[in-house]
Amino acid sequence: MTLFRGLRALALALILPLVAGCAAVSSLDSAARSLDTFEMLPLPPAGGSGAPSGRTLYVAVPTASAAIASDRIMVKPNPLQIAFLPASRWVDELPLHVQSLLVRSLANTGRIGFVTSQTAGPLPDYVLQTDIEAFQAEVMPAGDSGGLAVVVRLNLTLSRDVDGRTLARRSFAASAIAANDDPLTVVSAFNTVMTRLLGETASWTVGVIGGRPAG
Repeated sequence: MTLFRGLRALALALILPLVAGCAAVSSLDSAARSLDTFEMLPLPPAGGSGAPSGRTLYVAVPTASAAIASDRIMVKPNPLQIAFLPASRWVDELPLHVQSLLVRSLANTGRIGFVTSQTAGPLPDYVLQTDIEAFQAEVMPAGDSGGLAVVVRLNLTLSRDVDGRTLARRSFAASAIAANDDPLTVVSAFNTVMTRLLGETASWTVGVIGGRPAG
């Protein structure tokens, strides 16, 4: 090997790790950029009077597809494509966030003795299972104002813990329009939809287990 070729090989050996290192640092910088974090709100405490039922309810972590079960806010440009709202995320992975909303909303009805998402503690009388079928903002055609249609569909199953017997199943769905793709506008539409669905699911759940319907 000539001296020139030897020096060139040495130079490449020194430069390539630096280039790779720069790429790695760039990737880390990109990953470290903070995303705006959003959360939806549970139902407020009910103002009505009356003693709770004394029953115990366990709210399981909802199931969802891999695309939904993340902390990113899903946007569907068309029925076959999945994207995510740029620079935005939910406060937690969506199934955990929905679980927390259900627990807090059901507890706030004041009609159930104890509502929990923890496996430790008293044995529950009932188990609430939820499947998140849809939780996305869908891009509307330009002729339809060009906004986003926020769509949420939840499938709930209420069963007895002692024998696993299913007491009732019901699907809940709602939608709202976000005028544009501004993250706060989109999340506000999601919050509007969830407020409606939390009210409906709470009334249904309380009614099935024998308490006075909420609201």
